[in-house]
Amino acid sequence: MTGDDLEGLGSIAVILFIIANVYYPARWIVRTNDLNVDLRKFFKNYMQIHVPLNAIGILLAIYHAHFADENNMLLQLSSLLMLGLAANGAIMYYYLPKGDQRRRQLIQLEQVLFAVWIGAVFIGHAIL
Repeated sequence: MTGDDLEGLGSIAVILFIIANVYYPARWIVRTNDLNVDLRKFFKNYMQIHVPLNAIGILLAIYHAHFADENNMLLQLSSLLMLGLAANGAIMYYYLPKGDQRRRQLIQLEQVLFAVWIGAVFIGHAIL
C-alpha cells in the first residue's frame, strides 16, 4: 500500500471512531439541558453499532500504524492505549453486569485512557 492509501485508512478509522462514539457527547448534552429523551433505549440500540464500528476502526488504525512510513513513540503509545480502551470496553460490555463496582471503576479508567489516547494521537501526528 502507498502512503496515500494508509492515510486514507487512518481517515476512515477516525470517521468510524467519531460515528461509534458520538453517543457520549450527545448523552452529556441531553443530561445537561434536561431534554426529555429515553437514554436507556437509545443507548441499547446505539451499542449495536458502537461495538462493531469501534472494532473495525481499531483494525484499520492498527493496520495504518503498522505500515506507516513515519512513526514515533507517541503514536506507538496511542496504539497501545487504543488496544487498552478496546479491552476495557470489551470487559465492561461482555463480562461485568451493570451496577458492579468494578464496572464503575473501569468507566473512570476509560475516561482517563481516552483523554491520554487523544493527546498521544494528536501530538504524535503533529510532530511527524
